Amino acid sequence: MRVRRRVFALSVGAVFLLTSAVRAICPPGDLSGDCRVDAVDLAILGDAWLAPPDSPADLDGDDKVDLHDFGLVATDWRARGIPLFINEFLASNTKTNEDPQGENDDWVEIHNAGDEPIDIGGMFLTDDLSTPRKWEIPTDQPQLTTVPAKGYLLIWADGDVADAGLHAPFGLSSDGDEIALLDRDGETVIDHIAFDAQQADISFGRLPDGGNAWQPFAEPTPGAENKAIYEGFVAKPTISHEAGFYDSEILVTLEIETEDAALYYTTDGSEPYTLGGRFPSGRVYSSPLRIAQTTCLRVRAIKSGWKPSPVATRTYLFLSDVVKQTGSIVQLGSGWPAAGSVSGQSIDYGMDPEIVNDPRYADLVDDALLAIPSISLVTDLANLFDSATGIYVHASGAGRTWERPVSVELLNPDGMEGFQIDAGLRIRGGFSRSGSNPKHAFRLLFRPEYGGALEYPLFGDEGTDRFENVDLRTSQNYSWSFQGDGQNTMVREVFSRDLQGQMGHPYTRSRYYHLYVNGQYWGLYQTQERSEASYAESYLGGDKDDYDIVKADTSIGRAMMATDGDMEAYRRLYDATTAGFGDHARYCRVQGLEPDGTPNPGYERLLDVENLIDFMTIDYYTGDRDGAGSRFGNIPNNTYAIFNRARPDGWKWFQHDSEHTLGVSSSETNMVTPFTMAGAQWRYFNPHWLHEQLASSNANYRMRFADHVYRHFFNGGLLTPEASITRIQRRAEQIEMAIIAESARWGDAKRSRPFTKQDWQNEVNRIVNNYLPGRTQIVLNQFKSVGWYPNVDPPTFNQHGGHVPAGFGLHLSGAETTSYYTLDGSDPRVVTVSGAGAVSAGARQYTGPVALTESTHVKVRTLSGSQWSALNESLFAVGPVAESLRISEIMYHPAETGHPDDPNTEYIELTNIGAEAINLKLARFTNGIAFTFPSVELAPGGHILVVKSVMAFEDKYGPGLPVAGQYRGSLDNAGERVELQDAAGQVICSFRYRDGWYESTDGAGFSLTVRNPVTAEPNNLGDKDLWWPSNGLGGSPGYSDTDMATILYEAERAHGPCHLGGCGTPADKTQTEG
Repeated sequence: MRVRRRVFALSVGAVFLLTSAVRAICPPGDLSGDCRVDAVDLAILGDAWLAPPDSPADLDGDDKVDLHDFGLVATDWRARGIPLFINEFLASNTKTNEDPQGENDDWVEIHNAGDEPIDIGGMFLTDDLSTPRKWEIPTDQPQLTTVPAKGYLLIWADGDVADAGLHAPFGLSSDGDEIALLDRDGETVIDHIAFDAQQADISFGRLPDGGNAWQPFAEPTPGAENKAIYEGFVAKPTISHEAGFYDSEILVTLEIETEDAALYYTTDGSEPYTLGGRFPSGRVYSSPLRIAQTTCLRVRAIKSGWKPSPVATRTYLFLSDVVKQTGSIVQLGSGWPAAGSVSGQSIDYGMDPEIVNDPRYADLVDDALLAIPSISLVTDLANLFDSATGIYVHASGAGRTWERPVSVELLNPDGMEGFQIDAGLRIRGGFSRSGSNPKHAFRLLFRPEYGGALEYPLFGDEGTDRFENVDLRTSQNYSWSFQGDGQNTMVREVFSRDLQGQMGHPYTRSRYYHLYVNGQYWGLYQTQERSEASYAESYLGGDKDDYDIVKADTSIGRAMMATDGDMEAYRRLYDATTAGFGDHARYCRVQGLEPDGTPNPGYERLLDVENLIDFMTIDYYTGDRDGAGSRFGNIPNNTYAIFNRARPDGWKWFQHDSEHTLGVSSSETNMVTPFTMAGAQWRYFNPHWLHEQLASSNANYRMRFADHVYRHFFNGGLLTPEASITRIQRRAEQIEMAIIAESARWGDAKRSRPFTKQDWQNEVNRIVNNYLPGRTQIVLNQFKSVGWYPNVDPPTFNQHGGHVPAGFGLHLSGAETTSYYTLDGSDPRVVTVSGAGAVSAGARQYTGPVALTESTHVKVRTLSGSQWSALNESLFAVGPVAESLRISEIMYHPAETGHPDDPNTEYIELTNIGAEAINLKLARFTNGIAFTFPSVELAPGGHILVVKSVMAFEDKYGPGLPVAGQYRGSLDNAGERVELQDAAGQVICSFRYRDGWYESTDGAGFSLTVRNPVTAEPNNLGDKDLWWPSNGLGGSPGYSDTDMATILYEAERAHGPCHLGGCGTPADKTQTEG
């Protein structure tokens, strides 16, 4: 690639941005920016003659304009270039303008500074210079691709290449990105822009058109001459004290970087310096602020002619006054409505003295408020309570019309770093939006107009660290605050979601928080991810535009509707269901399979049988009477599903809002019968009805259903009484102290004697002691009653899996009838068209104990006459694999070639640190990548590799290295969690590597190598100090790094960064502390 290119670094905090002195295709003597050298440039040179340093006419860079510069102009006289410029762009378009499809998408403006039209067809546009030919601009649409003389052309950066208009196959990141325009050779850069984080609906462009200076445009000018509105952006103010919990007075100082800017602040939640009134709101800051009580401080800086700063918000919580909150108007201050009713909405405030002063809880209320993290919402109170426009007093309002701006802060009582972010706030829920409910749930939306996505690990290592929205849920139907119901636990509905995740399916995560609204304690809440397109992108891969999301929507009578994508694939699944699944070929085809079970890429996989079965098993076990098979109106409710159109892998159903479960209604313990009728109609098609059609017509489906039931209901499975009790107690333990604060806030909302922690504990105990112990057998009997589970039991093992010595004798109990088993993980029963099943050719009839000499996956069934039992299976681990197998090297980000089809040479190396050989059979990677080891021996001190591509790996490193196989997935260049288990499922190591540890391992050609695999504690591999860069380029796959690495590593620490193109050893590599 040629290096003569124009490079700009754009920042929203700067007005004039650094540029290189060299223009790309334009002649060096071009001073006017029209990409030709003529009398205009000579006049500019004359005006700058003998000018001071930094003149743009100083072409040779000697800090003066003289005959040498004149000579350069003369040399280029009459020379012409390509007068095209990336002139303006908008990376966060929420309302500025629409593409031909009516969507607010990112865009790039190209300006032609020349006197003749230029067709850019055949040129290339990219958002990544390492992939310069990312998009070839169409060559057959000159009416779209011709830039008029002195004119402009708009390209939509939205990925919608099939739509009418000119659309690039990528979007622009508002967090920072780059744009490059290249000539038709795909190498010569005409223009290149690199920019930092952008604000919503504020474009950046050249001023004047084609010039070197860049400015923000509060009023973007797509397709027109650029005009500046602001001279610049005022920086965000800094506040001396972090948000959090305080117990004594603090002196808070405010500062601003921008010269001559004034600071305004408020303490009532309103935004300072808003121009809606006659005078600016807020007070002018002149001296440090004394804060000795709960305060929501908001600060903004302003400067004449400049865009005002974003608002900085800090919440300071003093628990000594939180526990005394009474809800009196005097204490609340202006803007809060009086307790009672506003526009039909019940309003309730304050902490109940009966709880705060109760001898059982008086000394625990502070502890309760500090037992879990807190979230602080701060907004202008009119956004919540205005009688005409407030969302809290018009809780039934939905959509963006009923969304208001809010500051969101996470406050950790242990002092760990939280966050502050601006967002949109809505009321969420269905029946709970009732005006008689004083405690509404919320939705937070992190859209570009507020500053973009939340980037914070809300769920730790359990989930992603980027969110476009999140729900703040709370108990609704069975709550103290709304229904005055003693069945309140706040653990029922999360039980189902946790269970779905433990079963290995996509699920939505949750954590508990205390919530404050403008400093007023609002009670116990729970975050929940939303199963929608951005969620799917984070957890299922691809782009969010690839996904269809359907839900039962209350706004249309709980009919199913698409909230993302469309309903076309959902309709195809419905049509297949109504056609019937008694036909084996049709049943296979909807799973993307041939009748013999082999995949057919030509068949669209609409049904994920594993997901459907486990989803329905959860519904039946918990007795969810307000889900897909809702008993309320007998139409679906609280039903969500996701489908990937780009890579169809079946509709995936999500547990959601499972409050009506786990015995809240003693009369409703059977969700198996009567069968639902809702679903036969297209508008109500749902997984409950889908499952019933499959189970009633297809014996092979019934057997798979029975297999799942046995797995979960027996042998310590996830739905055995012990496992279920452990699951619900774990959640209850998380809030057993925090519930005291909820009791003080809402225990008296619907009755004079407040509910207490003891009431909560009694209800949790009822679930644990009365509901769960017998629930497994009750539901099993319900399945048997409708023929979904066979009356024949499978044999049981004398040890149900786990670690066993070599030669262990496996006994099968209950095998008096004919039983068949396999030792290779295959099913003893072969699927047949009739559904009766047949004995697999690889199955053996059990006649006596079986000796296990290596790790083995055993599967067994009973065959009684023509009836098969459900499948019993288990994994047995033989040998000290967990004790001896260690990860020793990771090549997570190989050197980049810049080729669009770059062969990926990732690998992970493992080492046997033990004193005896080990067989790795069935050891497996379960996170980061997916790979299960075959039967392979690893000698003491030996190395073995798993690679992303065997072909690419051998092309680079040659044949003959100890490669066990090729894994599925990819190692994330940004770092991710990797987990390795032995055959029995024992975790050998689970850790997160990070790309910031060493710059040389992040795409520069060096691998991450464990310093000493023998002494490194596997549970601590997330510690950077246990790793270093490999000794040589390409790493050392299949053998140990030399001891010389120690010397070179220390040299790296001493030397500083190098230019990586010449690096050959770690002594030359950059080390980044992180």
